[in-house]
Amino acid sequence: AIRDALGPASLAFFAPLSTADDAALDSSSAAPAPIPPASEVDLRKAGEAPAVASAREGDPWGEAGTPGSNSIAVAGALAGGGPALLANDMHLHLGVPNIWYRVTLRWPGHDETGVTLPGNPGLVAGSTGRIAWGFTNSYAGTSDVIRVDPGPAPELYHGPKGTGLSQFEVRREGAAGQWRNAFIRMPYGRNLSVGLGMIGDTFETSITWDRFESFYEAVRERAAKAIGEICGHEAGVSCRFTHVYPDGPAPYFSYSAVGTAEGKLQDSLARWRDIKAATNEITVSLGGTVTHHHAVGRDHRPGYEKQIPPLFRAALTAAKTALDPGGVMNPGVLIDPAGRKVGQRGVLGGV
Repeated sequence: AIRDALGPASLAFFAPLSTADDAALDSSSAAPAPIPPASEVDLRKAGEAPAVASAREGDPWGEAGTPGSNSIAVAGALAGGGPALLANDMHLHLGVPNIWYRVTLRWPGHDETGVTLPGNPGLVAGSTGRIAWGFTNSYAGTSDVIRVDPGPAPELYHGPKGTGLSQFEVRREGAAGQWRNAFIRMPYGRNLSVGLGMIGDTFETSITWDRFESFYEAVRERAAKAIGEICGHEAGVSCRFTHVYPDGPAPYFSYSAVGTAEGKLQDSLARWRDIKAATNEITVSLGGTVTHHHAVGRDHRPGYEKQIPPLFRAALTAAKTALDPGGVMNPGVLIDPAGRKVGQRGVLGGV
């Protein structure tokens, strides 16, 4: 339809067969298609778009001028005796650059071809030669509006059928709600990205207000440099506050980096260990605490050793010796048991 209406140059630009972002099996890359010339696409000459009739006369769910969905299936007998046809409307807008790319997946007994998105190991829409599938954004309404009678206070309302007063539950939406939803879903996306060779993690600290600005700039600069040297690729480091106190904030740094191009989990874990050791050293050397609300443990013991006051360490050792004289409860997580050398264990042991 694009070729017929606008010409071949527009088709190559708006729907390229491949782009520089495609992960080709032979490591080749495609140059971006040139912008169509004004002789082919000239919006100054575009007239008013024709009105679109309602999808169905008298449609109680549609409004005048609103087209319906065009996901259709045609049996092979009605398609010239060949294979069946599937036309799928994803209800998505056209955009440049095109984020979809074509993929063929083959393994013994299977051959699938279709389109997918970067980072998705499966096909969003495609065909096996026997079965074809697609998807459609529903934009369905999933909320109900219920009228309630207000109570004597703004936060109260009368429950149904004389159940008494209840308190309104307030949920933030807008930008705050979107951030909250993305934050909750983030670990699930990270599980997928790790399998694709990506490294994504966080590290936290705390600092006083008078030192925060220089501390923040130095941590981001040094952490990005360290991660880049470890992984061989430029890394992004961001920061937000998780807690704010009268004497200072708790900065929470996040980063993402390329682990290995081959997606080998052990290689990515080895680089993560180096990154964790480096970020521990950076935050402590710049005057921040080695951690904050996620507490000290095996991964943070080297920094804890540098920051624990001698008197507090002696008191903690005495209390642990009295309560756990055999040293069987988490030996070496914070301190070694009295009279026994344990040292740092866990994934960072020896790093």
